[in-house]
Amino acid sequence: LLAAVVVGLGAWLAIVLGKRRRWDTAFERDLAESRWVVDHLVPQATDRTLPAEQVTQQWLDGKRRIDDLQTDLYQLGTSIPNTERATRLGAVSGALAAVQESLQADVALRSTASPDDLEGARQLDESMQQVVRRREALIAAIEERPAGAAHAAG
Repeated sequence: LLAAVVVGLGAWLAIVLGKRRRWDTAFERDLAESRWVVDHLVPQATDRTLPAEQVTQQWLDGKRRIDDLQTDLYQLGTSIPNTERATRLGAVSGALAAVQESLQADVALRSTASPDDLEGARQLDESMQQVVRRREALIAAIEERPAGAAHAAG
């Protein structure tokens, strides 16, 4: 009887650890995709030297990737192994949504605001500052550090 309990417990533990390992692997892939948003999409979408039309196209392609990533994060949220992982998933997902929102606004503003007039230049500058703040918050969530903490070069 004791042997059956030990075997049953071992099987249960293997299943639980396997699920946790699969969840962690999927989350690591999503973190890598989040890092792509930080390292590639944000700099491209906020490059003021590029024509607005080019930025809009890059944004549309990037937005599709963010939408897919948010879907993946939502799916992971349905099977979170513990509260620590739930907290981190929520932080990454929330910060990613904030970056997406600020990029959407920035790209839209670029198609209407003129950097040649004072008000347009001010709006573009404020928009860029918001994108940068939200990018830093996403980096903090990816790296599991408090938002506003100094970002290590990376």
